Amino acid sequence: MASSRTDSLLHNASIVKGFRVLEAFDGRRAALTLTQLIEITGLDKSAVQRFTATLVELGYLRKDPVRRHYTLAPRLLHLGTSYLRTSPLIDRATPYLLEWSREHNETIHFGELDGLDVIISYLYTRQLVSYDITIGTCFPWHVTSIGQAIVAFLPEDQRADLLRRSKLTPHGSHTITDKKVLAAKLDQVRQQGYSFCEGESYDEDLSIAAPVFNSEGQVIAAVATAVLLTKWTPQEVKEKLAPSVRLLAKAITGSKRNGEL
Repeated sequence: MASSRTDSLLHNASIVKGFRVLEAFDGRRAALTLTQLIEITGLDKSAVQRFTATLVELGYLRKDPVRRHYTLAPRLLHLGTSYLRTSPLIDRATPYLLEWSREHNETIHFGELDGLDVIISYLYTRQLVSYDITIGTCFPWHVTSIGQAIVAFLPEDQRADLLRRSKLTPHGSHTITDKKVLAAKLDQVRQQGYSFCEGESYDEDLSIAAPVFNSEGQVIAAVATAVLLTKWTPQEVKEKLAPSVRLLAKAITGSKRNGEL
C-alpha cells in the first residue's frame, strides 16, 4: 500500500495531459486544430491552449499561422531515436536481425509490448508488405503475431488480465474477436513456440513470430517476418520460415550480452 501511495504522490497530472495532446496525433491525423484537440483529448480550452503553446515553444509541435492548425515537429524523432540508440535489447538484436533478413531476403520485425499495444522497435525491409509500417508503428497486441507470441508466454495471471482488459476490435478480415478463441490460440502458440497470423492485421499478409526472453526467462519481445500471400502459402510459411524465426529468437535470447537485460 505504501508503494501505491508513493506513486500517487509522484503522479504529475500536467505531464499526463501534455502527452494526451501529443498522442492525439496518432498517424491518422497529421494536422489538428485547437477545437479538434479539445474534442480528442477531452481537456478544456484553456488547458489545450497552454499545452500547445508550451509544446510549440519546446519544438515538439508546429503551428501554421495561416491555417491555425498544429502538426508534430521533427524534434520528436530525437526522443525515439534516443531509445533505439540506448536500448541494450535493440543493440544486441540488430546484428541477428540483419543477418536473418539478408539470408532469407524477407522483411524482419522486432516488437515490444506496451500496455495493450505492440510497438515495432526495429524493422528491416527486404520485400515491401505494407506501406504504413515503420519503426514506432503501434498495433493492438491481439492482431499481430508479435503480440500473440509475447502474450502467450506471459505468466498465466498476467495473460488472463491482459486478455480481460483487451477490446478485440477487428483490424483485418480474420482478426480474432472472440476471447475464448484467442485464449485457445495463445495456448497453442505456447505449445508450438511461435505464432502464425493470416489476415489478422492486414488481409494480404502472413506473419510468423517467436518470443525473445531475458536472462531470467521472462518474455520481453518477439521477432517476426511478414510475407505476401501472392508469394507464399500458409503451409510454406509454417514449414520454411517458422523454424528459422524460432532459431533467430533463440539466438537473440542466448546472445552474449543477454545478462544486461
